[in-house]
Amino acid sequence: MPQTESYGVPEFSAETEALVASEKDLDARLGRVEVVLQKLMRNRRFVGEFLSATLTRKQFPSDLMRTVDQHDFTICRSPSGSFSLKLYVWLPGAHHPIHDHGSWGVFGAYENELTVVRFHRMDDDQVEDRATLREGERFTLKPGQTTRILPFNEGIHWTGNDTDSMGLTVHVYGKAMRRGYILGFDDKRNVAYRIGTPRLERTLLAVKALELVGGEAARKALRDNLSSPYAPVRWQCYAGLAKLEGDSLTRLMEEALSDEDEGVRKKARGFLDCVSSPVEREG
Repeated sequence: MPQTESYGVPEFSAETEALVASEKDLDARLGRVEVVLQKLMRNRRFVGEFLSATLTRKQFPSDLMRTVDQHDFTICRSPSGSFSLKLYVWLPGAHHPIHDHGSWGVFGAYENELTVVRFHRMDDDQVEDRATLREGERFTLKPGQTTRILPFNEGIHWTGNDTDSMGLTVHVYGKAMRRGYILGFDDKRNVAYRIGTPRLERTLLAVKALELVGGEAARKALRDNLSSPYAPVRWQCYAGLAKLEGDSLTRLMEEALSDEDEGVRKKARGFLDCVSSPVEREG
């Protein structure tokens, strides 16, 4: 495979930005992204140049730390926010839990090989925190090869480094359609659970702490965060305010019924069902 040292991150970013904007069909888009990612991976210098530049800084830029995994680095984000380019470092024997993604994606093996296992979700996705999976295709991704990731239940997979050597993979992800977290799965216990970014998890901890502390400042902060872009944060603020302002519980839950996230609306309906009488529910 010929090397293309002149094709680096700027060229990749410009080409991917243009094709994501122009190609609306998801299957065709993923195929084209695979081609340009393979071209970038034939450049055997860009990863070393990126890591060297990162280590010369006094600290990692906060923009590079918005991630659910401490082993990945964000190389760049497109100016329009339509995609990001990431580097993953795999220690010998390391693996990710079974998980989904909130966006489309393509990734390839840059150094060493990676094991990938795809899963099919067999339940109807109607019970929160529960999921039944069936193992599907299992394959080895060798250096230079790429594979695709579909969003949500269509892209559930497991990835791992089954070798005794360190590995590197390069990933392209589209704009997130579910903000701030992905879902992890335990296929032995039929459990689904949220995996959040450090920013999301710290925000949730702060919200829960404010609920515990109480007071007018806490109530104001919770109200302000009802407009958070993160659905889990919005719900925690609704729940916290309902606890701090007990007489406003019904009003708050009715407000939550207008939330854009189905999960928030479902929880609000559950709250209202619990506090309403049978006569009120029938009416």
